[in-house]
Amino acid sequence: MGCICAGTLALARAGLFAKVAHTSNDRDRVATLVPEYQGKEHYRDVQRAVVDGGIIPAPGSAPGTFAAEFLRTLHPGEAARATEMKAVFARQYTG
Repeated sequence: MGCICAGTLALARAGLFAKVAHTSNDRDRVATLVPEYQGKEHYRDVQRAVVDGGIIPAPGSAPGTFAAEFLRTLHPGEAARATEMKAVFARQYTG
């Protein structure tokens, strides 16, 4: 299951972050918008997708790592290709 940007709020509401590492745009914003948010202690303040327990959340600023990690999870036998895609996506931020 994956979510990016404001989509992470739905997973927070559903309690899916209670026991897994996760990220979003901002932990305090999630806590404000989802008062029942469980798992604040598992929040990772990173600008990339986080994968834990089959859940793949990402901040809105990380569409490339989100796509790559989602592909890696869907196609575990194609990990090398997912890594290649991640490198391709990263090129948009260089130069």
